[in-house]
Amino acid sequence: MEERKTVNTENARDGEQVNELKKIEKEGFCPFCQRNYLEKEHPHPIFLETKYWLATKNRWPYENARVHLLLIYKDHITSLEEMSAEAWQELHGLIVQLKKEKDIPGGAFLMRFGDSRYTGATVSHLHAQIISGNPDSGKKVFARVG
Repeated sequence: MEERKTVNTENARDGEQVNELKKIEKEGFCPFCQRNYLEKEHPHPIFLETKYWLATKNRWPYENARVHLLLIYKDHITSLEEMSAEAWQELHGLIVQLKKEKDIPGGAFLMRFGDSRYTGATVSHLHAQIISGNPDSGKKVFARVG
């Protein structure tokens, strides 16, 4: 599928993230397409790859998150309708696997799709996040939507 402009600097949370997104925007590529950014500049390895999904740590995790993982759809799509039933099924298995492997007793699953003005995403490429806080810290994790 053809790649398109995909970053939204308005949804960035800190200066480093804004600067990186502006660089990406200027160069005109999708940072979640594996060959563009994930293989070359993303500081965390892709630690799990399936037929449809890649899993890595989030470069800019939410404040107070104990675990913040990105699950990125391998093809450049933006809408749920573009996913096959097989990809949905694989995503379920991936979440269950990561919950066990990363010792996540509880958390949130947040999937971002479509227009980033509505989602709070910095990248318009179908992706999901697994986020777990640390209840012993007494601090909450907040995720922006919209």
